Amino acid sequence: MENEKVQHKAKILQLLTGLLPSIVFTLLFNSSFAQNLLSGPECASYDPIGNRYLVSCYPIGKIVQIDSNGDQSYLLSGFTRVLSNVIHNNILYFSTVTAVRGYSLSTNPPQLVMNISISGSKQLDGMTVDNNGNLYVADYDYSGTNDQIFKINLSTQAWSTFVPPGVGLGSPQDIEFDLENNRLIVVNWFTGSPIQAVSLSDSTVTNIVENSIGNFDGIARDTAGDYYITSWVTNSVYKYDKNFANPPIVISSGHNGPANISYNAIGNKLSVPNYNSNSITYIDLNSIGIKKIEGSLPNDYKLYQNYPNPFNPSTNIKYQIVKNSFITLKVYNILGKEVTTLVNEKQTPGTYEVSWNGEMNPSGIYYYTLETGNYKNTMRMTLLK
Repeated sequence: MENEKVQHKAKILQLLTGLLPSIVFTLLFNSSFAQNLLSGPECASYDPIGNRYLVSCYPIGKIVQIDSNGDQSYLLSGFTRVLSNVIHNNILYFSTVTAVRGYSLSTNPPQLVMNISISGSKQLDGMTVDNNGNLYVADYDYSGTNDQIFKINLSTQAWSTFVPPGVGLGSPQDIEFDLENNRLIVVNWFTGSPIQAVSLSDSTVTNIVENSIGNFDGIARDTAGDYYITSWVTNSVYKYDKNFANPPIVISSGHNGPANISYNAIGNKLSVPNYNSNSITYIDLNSIGIKKIEGSLPNDYKLYQNYPNPFNPSTNIKYQIVKNSFITLKVYNILGKEVTTLVNEKQTPGTYEVSWNGEMNPSGIYYYTLETGNYKNTMRMTLLK
């Protein structure tokens, strides 16, 4: 039986049907090239040692691994449900509703090294690790006021209630460690709910954004300290500055149930599981800064050949549009699998340039496709290492 959170999410999606922009898929439309094993992906964390993504698939209770070629296989299975996950010291930790498990990635197959059932928990979801080896797990009580956060000492495997019910948490979905301010940042599910901070020194809860967009499902933090949060209300990814001093900006839209977002520090990328479309979107943060080239307005749509070409590891892609349009610019490998989305936003008429860093990708032929409502074109480029 599906839990109340998933039922509530499905109702929201039905209400929004017909109001969403075009969906950004990464794996769903590529199933003709490789089998898509994803089912209700809830979290996708990057494993730097294995150069792969490990994906929690909630309804089927399995962990799917996606290698550097985009090929999928089951890594772990046999669980009733699987929610959030995090990798720390080459151990994969993940929640299974009322328990937290840890599997060493140093062995093949991975070996169980931790299995903790947390009494009194409702639905263990988002998790993060501080710099002292403590794992924090958000517990979400959809139907009541028993929201809480648990703390697990990974050395002793002793757990305790870090933030008890009734002290101000507002439906926590995911949490992120903020080293500079010695706190946790908490994002909550309900519409208009606050973004909160929890002090690690005394576990007090404060609101840092009083009324957010809400229906948040995931939060990640990049190496610069900025935050990225997914929302089911708008099916978008929002960026907040490290101090939450300014309003958020949309960096990606058109998702389909964006769940527990994760950050890959090596590739400077975000991975966004699309729960309702069984897919993952990868956002290259190196290309978020799209440059508009000043000059006369173009008379026609055009996609230029990238330069340099061949390239190693970065190249530039220039294009022009003639009217206000929703633009997508995507990169695919030779098998037709989407590698990254470089542009996914509304733009005004003009000439634009964006760069792509292929450092985390193998040498070979790649294709990039520019698409608007009135124009679509694909060009070929070569990454040569």
